[in-house]
Amino acid sequence: MKTKLHSLPHLILALVVILLETPGFSVATGVSNKTEKAYILRSVYVKNQTSEYKVGVNKIIKILTDKGAILSPHGVEKVKSVGIILEKTMALKPNGSAEMKVWQIGWRNTDTGKAIPSRIPPLNLNVDKEGVITKAAELQTIPNVNEIMNAFMIYLPPGMVLFPNKAVKPGDVWTVSIPNPYWNGSPVEVRSRLVGMERIGGAESLRVSQFYSIPISYQFDKKGDYSQDSQHAVTSVVGTVYVSTVNYVQPRSAILLKRDENVRWELRFTGLNAVAKSNIKQKSVRFAASASVHSQLLKVEEPKARSRKR
Repeated sequence: MKTKLHSLPHLILALVVILLETPGFSVATGVSNKTEKAYILRSVYVKNQTSEYKVGVNKIIKILTDKGAILSPHGVEKVKSVGIILEKTMALKPNGSAEMKVWQIGWRNTDTGKAIPSRIPPLNLNVDKEGVITKAAELQTIPNVNEIMNAFMIYLPPGMVLFPNKAVKPGDVWTVSIPNPYWNGSPVEVRSRLVGMERIGGAESLRVSQFYSIPISYQFDKKGDYSQDSQHAVTSVVGTVYVSTVNYVQPRSAILLKRDENVRWELRFTGLNAVAKSNIKQKSVRFAASASVHSQLLKVEEPKARSRKR
């Protein structure tokens, strides 16, 4: 598996917009309760239904010395961007899961107005009833750091919320286990909480918070490529990615109205001075980055009904 080390910091942040988070809409049905209303939250996919989200990203990238000083001449990079992410249900399966397609268009820098080329190819995903992406063929066949980072971000595309397998009331907490997007790592536990009701645009919505973290550990050879052979590895990166989201979901249709997401990276690179073509000569540096991502539902296109012959 080949991974270019010198472009890793920029690629990691460039891929926060993705996607890359899952389509399909979920049903939240009220359940009678003597003391407090409970909700059965489940994903129900409609073939050929498409959701369109406007996504804005505000990211800050810092490369630091071990003592915390900004590494010259890299300094601090700040980028604001906006684009559109589309999610479509391509096929349904008997067990309630679905095949989805997720792609993005129209990305641009909000400060300069310049277009930003998409680094993310259209993705074909299998999604189960709890909203977990169980298969992404493109991520298994394209061996580069771009796709590795995409694998992480697509676990929570704009339209996706991870739901419990039982009825929940405001204040209830549940955990959903998802496959680790980084090679052969252990499964990732996503902790969710039904916070309560909140009005969005004059309409009531369910507020669901989610949090998870993913440990990062790579090693690279002299060319800067990912290496599974520790004897040829000359540099490594270790750290953690933290993700927290607040989702606003319609109580009846469970369509996601908007999401506020915060992503934080805390990484340490060692041995960079031993890598050819590396523009960082320090033996050890820290990579500190953060991104706020705001997704807003623009519209839902229902499948066209077939006209009946008279």
